[in-house]
Amino acid sequence: MITRNRTTVTPRSRTETPRSSVSNKIIRWLLRYPFQRVEDLTLALETSEKTVYRHLARLSEERLVEHITPSLTVKTTCRLYYLSQKGLLIASHQEETSTEAAVDAYDLASALARYWQADEQALLPLLPRLQALLRLQDLVNGLVAQAPGMLAHTGGHRAELAWHWRRDYCYPFLDHEHQWSYEADAALYFHRKAQTMLKGEDYCALLFIDADLASNDNTRQIRRRLEAALRYRAQVERGYLQAPVPMFPPLIVLTRTQRQQEIWQHQAARIANTLRVAPLIGAIAVVPPEQSLENVWTLPWQNLSVAASCRLRDLFLPLAREALPPGLLRPSGLPVKTTDHDRPLLRGVFMQRARTVNPSPQMEEEEQEAVSLLGLCFSQRHVEMLYLLYRSPLLNIEEMAAFLNLQNETVIRYLYELRRYSCVERYIVEQEERWHLSPRGLRFLAASRHVLLEDIAEPEPEGEQGDIIQRGLARLKRSLPLTLAAYTFFSALSDEMYASSENGQERNTLWWEIGNHCEHRYTYRGTRYALRPAAAFIYKSYQTDKVEKVGQRRLSAWVEWDGLSTNEPNLASRLENYAHFVHSREWIAAGISTLPMLLIVTSDTRRATAITELVQQHLAGTGMIVRLTTTASVATHGPLASIWRQLLPASDENTGRGNKKREPAQRPLLDTRQQMV
Repeated sequence: MITRNRTTVTPRSRTETPRSSVSNKIIRWLLRYPFQRVEDLTLALETSEKTVYRHLARLSEERLVEHITPSLTVKTTCRLYYLSQKGLLIASHQEETSTEAAVDAYDLASALARYWQADEQALLPLLPRLQALLRLQDLVNGLVAQAPGMLAHTGGHRAELAWHWRRDYCYPFLDHEHQWSYEADAALYFHRKAQTMLKGEDYCALLFIDADLASNDNTRQIRRRLEAALRYRAQVERGYLQAPVPMFPPLIVLTRTQRQQEIWQHQAARIANTLRVAPLIGAIAVVPPEQSLENVWTLPWQNLSVAASCRLRDLFLPLAREALPPGLLRPSGLPVKTTDHDRPLLRGVFMQRARTVNPSPQMEEEEQEAVSLLGLCFSQRHVEMLYLLYRSPLLNIEEMAAFLNLQNETVIRYLYELRRYSCVERYIVEQEERWHLSPRGLRFLAASRHVLLEDIAEPEPEGEQGDIIQRGLARLKRSLPLTLAAYTFFSALSDEMYASSENGQERNTLWWEIGNHCEHRYTYRGTRYALRPAAAFIYKSYQTDKVEKVGQRRLSAWVEWDGLSTNEPNLASRLENYAHFVHSREWIAAGISTLPMLLIVTSDTRRATAITELVQQHLAGTGMIVRLTTTASVATHGPLASIWRQLLPASDENTGRGNKKREPAQRPLLDTRQQMV
């Protein structure tokens, strides 16, 4: 049986109230975990949904509880409940504290709300993150619901557990005079009651929901979190060298795509190797947003630092109390400070305030509030469009429609609304409108993904003081012909993917990136190098036979364009960079499992012979597959058509009788005769 953690929740009413015990428990729970659904409260309080609904209705009538109804998907909304200011004051009377009895009730409520992050300053930043927070809540619920069986005693006896969790766990510490932040999206704690008179056991895990940013931006956040965890673990282990139990909790990570999973695994192994310590213990799984998390323990988990299957149950080992994240369990006393009674702890009524958001950017404090409230103004489709423009700045309407599988009119309507709130800006190219994120749009995206603004934005070089632009946007503008060619290429891929497939064939672009998102920086023999592909992608194709997928083929490729931009290095220099990257084996160190194919697209058909000679000169012996086509062929027939000439490795079909060379045959991109990933 699962019970609430009585080490952290010890209710003892100071005054008798006419409310039922269930209502008091709801108030207590919402103090610790704002923005809860009915199903979350049902699991936590071990009661029925009807009972929770009835008590929430009564608490709402008393104005102790408020709710918001965000748009979570295109067709889904739900109510998320939180305490009002009156509810916070009532909750403060139900808490057992070590403060003196003479402490002012308002000051006590302020201290509790600040500690449990239930006040105005804590709730506002959560509004843009609601979808990710509910995903995190589902992960917690799935772990808790099945924990008694998974953490069963020897002999299969179900465990009696007390549990507690902390959202946005963060603990600052110093390491070699440098400030670090040991953090996780949540820390989950279990206490297993012993079957006999022996002492119970403690279990803990750090939970992470991947931000799903572009590769290099995502890597910054992942490296920061993993390195801080490793450094803190080293400090703990230095104090307990002979500890008989683990001294650091496992990490549990959920990602949306296999691409993000690979980045986590590569960084976990690479950072541990850099610091010369053992990798962190943990598990990672790919779970698409549309997939439920009912059976969390049996997901296809892999080891956090290596692509190998693992069982989540094997990671949950009893921990010493000293190994638990500091501050996870409630301290004995709260620092109570005198509070300005004229300043409300919580203004609340977020839905009403969202209807009056100023569409124009404001001063700093007002702008932070406006960006947060936009989380209630936007539907999931708005957020998807902002995310697309972050991944691919300077798209036009037709390209956005292709990538999102929408009608042009639908894209225009959403763009109008985003522009009304000053989240996107136009960029005119030869009388054509293209779009990118504005400073407000960048701030909203950073808030919604819970990342530092510096991870996705940088100061504008020639703008006014305080203006920001997206990282890499200036470079995309400088090489605009190449940028537009890349969008033409990938929008054509998307059109073929969404088109009605023939003979049951399914196609899917797993991911694609351009510009600095797919850049690789590395050090070789003391010298810094950088490989900057114009684009990179992975494409998958398979035949469907009833419910099975057969004949699956997967292509990983880099893409280069020739003759489009005078600002880019010449093709010979770029091919030399590829050769060095491959020969130095840095592609393996970068976490690339199989060497990608190199696709070259030229705008000049007369350049074919010269390009072939350059490829032979620089890339022969690298083991790379290199193919060539023209921009006209891509525009006319599409990237998957039989438009590609294979330059490397030279195939037997290029030589006829008498060893006479003949023109290479035109092949489709997914040619079965080539080695696929």
